Amino acid sequence: MPTARVDDSLDHARRLNAHYDAATTSEGRDLLARLRDAFLDAGCDPDRLSVDEVAGIDQLHLGGRRASRSLAAMGGLQGGERVLDVGCGTGGASRLLAAEYGCHVVGVDITAAFVEVASWLSTATGLAERTRFLCADAGSVPLAPESIDRVWCQHALMNMPHVPRVLAEWRRLLVPGGCVLLHEVVAGDNPEPLVLPVPWARTPLPAICVAGSSSSAA
Repeated sequence: MPTARVDDSLDHARRLNAHYDAATTSEGRDLLARLRDAFLDAGCDPDRLSVDEVAGIDQLHLGGRRASRSLAAMGGLQGGERVLDVGCGTGGASRLLAAEYGCHVVGVDITAAFVEVASWLSTATGLAERTRFLCADAGSVPLAPESIDRVWCQHALMNMPHVPRVLAEWRRLLVPGGCVLLHEVVAGDNPEPLVLPVPWARTPLPAICVAGSSSSAA
């Protein structure tokens, strides 16, 4: 059984990497190189960027920074908390929490291209000391038990095929009294089916997406 779980996770990682970095195969250039060129074309120095300049590409969830700020307010962040950003993508929420709330954030994502871009953008925006990023399975995060004050997750739990294992990992990592700040896509009152592809999936495979038409912060 453990071997099957490992194999499942590896296969899931391959599918997510293929989905989110599909242009690498078609264009022969990785995501980081394409984004650096995009900033150069926009007249920006890709090694010296502001948080505002990168906001258009680093918020991979509905609502952008507004939704992240709302979730942070609901979570009662006081500043200085140790936060685990699960499914961090290119690190937008991690940097927002570091810059605006003084948090120390570890972002984790299974998509290698996202982790590479997240590290670059944090360095370029001067936030590398308060953010770091790991390419890892959310169900097996290489951090010590009770080392996190808040688990943060926006629109990523729906991509995880072994949700109970992920939740157990959150419990292991949280300090006593810690909490989870979750913003997820859920089914709303729109009865129409999704028009695929959507940002998180090209097909309605159960392990890749949860059909939904609205979002909720909790």
